[in-house]
Amino acid sequence: MIVIEAIFEAFEGKADAMLALCQRTVADTLPEKGCLVYRFARSMYTDTQFILFEVWESEADLKAHFERAAFLNFFRDLPALGVGVEYKAWQGNNERYIPPNGKPWW
Repeated sequence: MIVIEAIFEAFEGKADAMLALCQRTVADTLPEKGCLVYRFARSMYTDTQFILFEVWESEADLKAHFERAAFLNFFRDLPALGVGVEYKAWQGNNERYIPPNGKPWW
């Protein structure tokens, strides 16, 4: 399993266009093979920062994503709207975590 967090900053006046780009990218990416989670969220500190959180079943699935339209179109359109400011990635097994009481925290 591969987990990625990436943070993007929209240029002044471009946050709405960045939001639309993020929405298109999510819609196009979620059906891809091996995509377990793919979502953008706006920062709680500023409306211009967008946080991408993604989880892939395997490295092969992630590499295939890098060749598909959703990924290529996002990075084609990004330079006109904003920049990437931070990137983190983790790789591990696919073992699902179950909380100690067996239930979600809420």
